Amino acid sequence: MDIKGKKILITGAAVRIGREIAIALAMKGASIVIHCFKSRNEASRLLQELDKFSSGNELIVANLSNYRSINQKIFPKLPDIDILINNAASFYNCRLLEEDISKARRQFELNFWAPYFIMKEFRNKRDGKDSLIINILDYRIKKPAISDGTYLITKDSLHKLTKLAALQWAPKIRVNAVAPGFVIPPKGMENSNMDKSLKKVPLGKPTALSSIASACVFLTENDAITGQTIYMDGGASL
Repeated sequence: MDIKGKKILITGAAVRIGREIAIALAMKGASIVIHCFKSRNEASRLLQELDKFSSGNELIVANLSNYRSINQKIFPKLPDIDILINNAASFYNCRLLEEDISKARRQFELNFWAPYFIMKEFRNKRDGKDSLIINILDYRIKKPAISDGTYLITKDSLHKLTKLAALQWAPKIRVNAVAPGFVIPPKGMENSNMDKSLKKVPLGKPTALSSIASACVFLTENDAITGQTIYMDGGASL
């Protein structure tokens, strides 16, 4: 797919992975719809930056853990969207017996149900037009750690949804995923033991945000790929 002039919705696009993907695709000439919820200042700054590369960029604010917000803010945009990238996620990781049920439910709402609802509506609104969905996962769906809990279950569920949707919605809609490994620590986890964990990774280094973005660009441009997950983890899932 030639993405120049295409309209791309990226959830959670204001910071980190989403921001890098937005910039990479805007530099290819795509118009970006930035979704955010709490990171409004960052999203506004990103919008200004994207306008240097492409036109028609937009910003929408929606709470993806609330279906009414999705219905009112996201769904009306979907008829004009050519590519959907489900990047927004809640990361609260702990062992199963230590899970807080309210946080576990929120993770399912944001990490699985929101992408599912948006994907389904996107499929219906596209009405047979060639389209693409990319879901951002986590490399640990292939190699769980002893410390994992419902966060990983939500990502594994989204992985299976990726495959099912690719199978059922072909040939007009391709559905793929990118599963990053260690990247920069999330906000509030800057003092995590990532350096120690990286010693066990074959390539011994974190995954650059630019590498994740380039994988998304590759998936937009290669029309022969669907139902696949690209592991961007430095070999951590081996």
